[in-house]
Order: sequence, then structure tokens, then C-alpha cells
Amino acid sequence: MKMSKYGWIVVGVCFAAGVAVLARLVASVEVSNRAEMDGWVDGTLAEALGSRLRRPPKLILSALRGTPDPELARLVRESVEAVTLTFTRTGDAGRVTVGLEVRYKDGATFARRVERSWEGLPESVRSEFLRGGAAAVERRWEFPW
Repeated sequence: MKMSKYGWIVVGVCFAAGVAVLARLVASVEVSNRAEMDGWVDGTLAEALGSRLRRPPKLILSALRGTPDPELARLVRESVEAVTLTFTRTGDAGRVTVGLEVRYKDGATFARRVERSWEGLPESVRSEFLRGGAAAVERRWEFPW
């Protein structure tokens, strides 16, 4: 049985629509993954910096998510050397340990680790694992101000 050219057009349109829906679904999952990771990083940093700078963590959290008080931003810049995120594969193929380390200018450090599912990682991190075959992926985190 031969399909008419109109039949092929319908098949092509359906295929294109399916691809568009799939792309939109993947993009929404990526936005969700990044928002979840950003929320964990912001909350953990607010806790660490609140303790270190003797400021309420809620104040620091709102500064990380919006426009900071210039004095608070100055205090953070003067005390923090670097913030690093490290994603490390665990023995379980579906799990990754996410580590956050804050290095202060006086040599002190703060570290926190949490396990995440492979699907819960940002796509760029998953891609780097798959491309390079590395056991760990490291990212430097920058303050938004």
C-alpha cells in the first residue's frame, strides 16, 4: 500500500510535534534540576556564612537570591576565598555525591555533602561525566554580586 504525499506530510508534522514536545519536557526538567541544586547551594552557603559572619542565615539567603546589602557583600568578599562544587560518582551507578566547599581567606574551610540521583544533576554535569569518563566533575561557584 502506497501512502499519498498528504499522508507523508501528516507523518512529518506529527514527528516534528513529538520532537518539540520532547525538547520542551527535557528543558523543563533541566530548569527544575538547576533550581533544586541552586536552592541547596544557596541554603548551605547561607548557613555557613551566617555562622562565620555572625549574621542571620535568612539575611544571607535573601542576599544570595536578590540584591545584597553592600556591607554584607563586602564582608563576604573579604572573608571568602572560593566556593567549589564537586560532583563525584558513587559505587551506585544512579547516585552522585555533591560536595560544596567554602574556603575562607584565613585558611579555614566549610564542607557539606549530599547525595543526588543522576537524573537530578544539571545536564552540563551529566554531559561532562559522559564525555570525559571522569570520576569527579568540579565547578567553581561565583557569588551573584
